[in-house]
Amino acid sequence: MSSSPARKKSKAKAQNPSIRVHWGNTEDLETVFVDNLYFQVINDQVYLTFGEVRVPLDPDVTDVVEIRPMMRLITTPRAARKMVEVMSNSLKNLEKDMEKR
Repeated sequence: MSSSPARKKSKAKAQNPSIRVHWGNTEDLETVFVDNLYFQVINDQVYLTFGEVRVPLDPDVTDVVEIRPMMRLITTPRAARKMVEVMSNSLKNLEKDMEKR
């Protein structure tokens, strides 16, 4: 006995249900300034290490400047690709807004 196309479609939806997501409250997160990124791929996982340039207090020291690691995120290549897409689109919109000023 064959099933109708509508029935097949409803079975597919049952196997891959749509899940709505939303961002929770961010008030308790620590805000961290970063200005550098170190990107690594290890065992098919993407490691994003964010850091801050540490400017030396001694003005005579100019040959070595430390980048202080501030946080590391580990994610999948798929999620990293989506993050890049979102950031790229957001930066394009920011640049357009800045040009209008």
